[in-house]
Amino acid sequence: MSAPRLPGIGEANSQRAESAIRQIAMQLQNEYAPLADPVFTGDPQAPTPATSDNDTSVATTAYVKANLASYAPLASPALTGNPTAPTPTAGDNDTSVATTAFVATAISAAAYSPPAIADKRIMANISGVSAAPSASELSAILDSILGTTQGAIVYRGASAWAKLDPGTSGQFLQTQGAAANPQWATVQQPTTSVLKTANTARNTSIILTDDPDLVLAVEANTVYLAECAVFYTASGGNIIMAIDGPSGATALIIEENGFGTGAGAAAVLGGSTGDAGLNSTSGKQATGFRGYISTGSTAGNAVVQWNRGNATGTTTVLAGSWFRLTKV
Repeated sequence: MSAPRLPGIGEANSQRAESAIRQIAMQLQNEYAPLADPVFTGDPQAPTPATSDNDTSVATTAYVKANLASYAPLASPALTGNPTAPTPTAGDNDTSVATTAFVATAISAAAYSPPAIADKRIMANISGVSAAPSASELSAILDSILGTTQGAIVYRGASAWAKLDPGTSGQFLQTQGAAANPQWATVQQPTTSVLKTANTARNTSIILTDDPDLVLAVEANTVYLAECAVFYTASGGNIIMAIDGPSGATALIIEENGFGTGAGAAAVLGGSTGDAGLNSTSGKQATGFRGYISTGSTAGNAVVQWNRGNATGTTTVLAGSWFRLTKV
């Protein structure tokens, strides 16, 4: 179909006008969008609506960004306020968001509820092997750890609790202060004594020698009153005597018929000529001494020493002689 002619102009002019109109139409088609379903290119722009706008206005990029500012991104969102999410099913074990309700349910299900046990019992394993604990009495627990020996004492050692086994009858529990463990100790009587039960004869020397029976234990740093009665027979008629003690002890001895003093471990009676003693109607003789012995820092024994007082003959100390010490 040919284009309509423009009225009032010649045919030639009409063709030229039609050509101009076609060019203008093509130019408009290339540079302008239609009102219906336009397809824009380049960087089309429009007025930015208010953020709260919600109609058919064109939404610019500025409008979209302004509205998205209050939303969290999918990657590493920094949520504020009180964000919520669906609560997963109890027991869920994946990457779902764990709500507070989900966590509270999981904690409640996992809470340990200890079993009820009898009064004055402790949950412990005293089986001797690896096993579940059971309700046990304190006595049974201590028996398992320290043993069942009657009379044992529990005390705190340097690094752990320990057991002191029973001592012997008559001993007492003695503390050694905060830096040492307790121990059993023997009661030291204020007065101790010993009675000789067998005769002892000597005839080969005049060197003072310990009597095998007249011996008593002494403590360190203690002063004793020492007393001794010796019954003896002597073919030469005399005897020499002394008292000996631990290293560091000193003594002052008083004989009935004379005095003798000594420093160091021993004090000697009778001198070089011996002691004639006291004659009795039975032919036996008796002598003795009284004095003091003071011990140093070493404990040990105090012992009566004696021998014959001359180079010949035999001197015998008889059963019934005695030795006594009394703490001062």
